Amino acid sequence: MIGWQKEDRHLFLPIQEAIMTGVTRLKAATLHLAACAALLAPLAAAASEPVTFAALGDTPYQVPRDDFLFERLIDEINTLDPVLSIHVGDIKSGSSPCNDMTLLKVRTQFNRFRGPLFYTPGDNEWTDCHRGSAGNHDPYERLARLRQFFFSQPTSFGQNGRTYQRQSDAGQYPEMVENAIWTESGIVFATVHVVGSSNGRKRKIGPEASYEMREAANMVWLRRAFETAARTEAPALVIAIHANPEFRKADKGFARTLAALAAGAASYGGPVLLVHGDTHSYRTDRPLHDENDRLVRNLWRLEVPGSPDVGAVIVTIDPTATPPFSFRPLLVEEAYDASSTTR
Repeated sequence: MIGWQKEDRHLFLPIQEAIMTGVTRLKAATLHLAACAALLAPLAAAASEPVTFAALGDTPYQVPRDDFLFERLIDEINTLDPVLSIHVGDIKSGSSPCNDMTLLKVRTQFNRFRGPLFYTPGDNEWTDCHRGSAGNHDPYERLARLRQFFFSQPTSFGQNGRTYQRQSDAGQYPEMVENAIWTESGIVFATVHVVGSSNGRKRKIGPEASYEMREAANMVWLRRAFETAARTEAPALVIAIHANPEFRKADKGFARTLAALAAGAASYGGPVLLVHGDTHSYRTDRPLHDENDRLVRNLWRLEVPGSPDVGAVIVTIDPTATPPFSFRPLLVEEAYDASSTTR
């Protein structure tokens, strides 16, 4: 048997050092993974915790009555202190004047919200401004003004505003400053500029090319919202638009939006909440069907209350619940009393 001599020890040192180095690296990697797990644990816990936000729209509407009532609503929302609020458009009635003073007044009111307030435009702010009672304005001139006053920076309204991603900053559609995406506790939120009055499609509102550009941008942004939710494995996705797309009764102006919602919900697979206003009737249901007339079971609809009511809906998203969405209407009593004779 051939043995090794003490003087041959140097032949084994590199092997011994390699083994010890490997052990040291393994220990370091184990410690690193443990540290990462400790850091990620709070994030995972946060993602499973309920998130509450306020959804509102079609208010203030009847001025000057609704100005005071809207202030009361803001106070009540501030008392409840949701993580954020979303206004889905129509900050004036369709027949009231489309002037800068109205826009600036509501912008000031938006900044009274304690938490972040996100906003997507309604048709009364621009598409309906061609009406005589609204001032015979060029709707696209009013849209430009709306974008200037409300969307000049990628920052929400409110006393504790927060930044968000704008579609205009992605490069392809620089005009679309109003379309936004942000996340809250892992949940993806998006606003998409889809309005009533057939989504601004009619010729009396403006050139068809302008409508087609916004429609194409909206399709891209809807896909981005669903892709973001899928890529990040978001526990839920919230999409806010203004229009009631009427679903099975939809006209041409909403056909592509509904198709994109159905396709996106299918590809994402997680729970989706579509929030809208426009027809002023509080309701929650699952009204969307795909191209084969099958119910899209993972998409819920919330329509917020509107004039003559002045109110909101407090939405809670609990990723551990089935379904994850729950709703609590919040109405200003004085508004209900004032309009009770017309109900």
